Amino acid sequence: MAGCSSCNTLATCLSCGLGYRLTSPTCTACSANCLTCTGSGCTGCNQLSGLILGVCYLCTDGTHQGSAGCQTCTSSPSRIICTSCGNGYFLNSNNQQCVACTSIFANSILCNSTNVIQCSNDNSNTISSRYYLVSNTCILNINNCKDMLDLTGKCSSCYSTYTLTGSNICSICNVAGCLTYSTTCQCLSCQNGYQFINNQCIICQNQYCYQCQASVSACEICAPLYGRMSSACQKCQPLNCYNCDGDNTVCAVCSSGYYLSGGLCYKCQTNCLSCLSNIQCTSCVATTYLQSNGRCKTLPSYCLQIDNTTLSSAVGSCKRCQYGYILL
Repeated sequence: MAGCSSCNTLATCLSCGLGYRLTSPTCTACSANCLTCTGSGCTGCNQLSGLILGVCYLCTDGTHQGSAGCQTCTSSPSRIICTSCGNGYFLNSNNQQCVACTSIFANSILCNSTNVIQCSNDNSNTISSRYYLVSNTCILNINNCKDMLDLTGKCSSCYSTYTLTGSNICSICNVAGCLTYSTTCQCLSCQNGYQFINNQCIICQNQYCYQCQASVSACEICAPLYGRMSSACQKCQPLNCYNCDGDNTVCAVCSSGYYLSGGLCYKCQTNCLSCLSNIQCTSCVATTYLQSNGRCKTLPSYCLQIDNTTLSSAVGSCKRCQYGYILL
């Protein structure tokens, strides 16, 4: 029966679990957020609530002086007392309420009462949308800086595909086919499909060529799914073939998730990223782990990493839990 932790042979409950009270012969649920209660009201709340006159009120309940962002709390006879705040808030020690970082420090996501700890979007893929922390202020990176010089948003250094101008602004380097640059935008290496000649990137003449010789007319390394035949690249005929140098009818290397047998590619077992055969996996997809028998097994609930020292063909002990869980 619901909430019963022990009972006798007559199916009469003798004790109840958390969140229930004994009303023989069964258990009755306490009110919301209440862990322990009697017939007259709640006597103990979960950490997301505070107890006021027999009722559990959420830490965020503003009608009882709770506050947005409050994660854990206690209570006095008449009010919520916050004890910790979530990300984006800090605890005001004067009134025991949570204050939003952005209400004190614009564009911040982590802070305490006196200092910004982290600015918003500081690792955004779009560099110009990041905010950088300068002198306790979050400054929008409008000049594509790697390191910011001052509160005006000027730069002291740039990322590899930018150069620092005399006005301390990072200007993007734009050399066709270039992969990496010097601090003055001189090309240092080329993208796939180009050859580095006299500090320039010259496109390989052979289609589907990743790396060509100095003449740029002869290919050395072909793109995936192609093979080099007499310095030219041809499409591999076997399905799921990554490389077929020398003979495009016979595969030399299979694509990820497939294994090579007799010049052809066959799919690995379920959840296998790479394998030697249909029964021998060498790496597994996320949320699974590799067993000693070559199979990929689903990780235990809320587990991120298995302890390999306890790993067998059937069992692996969890070594690291997901955020919000602890290892027991």
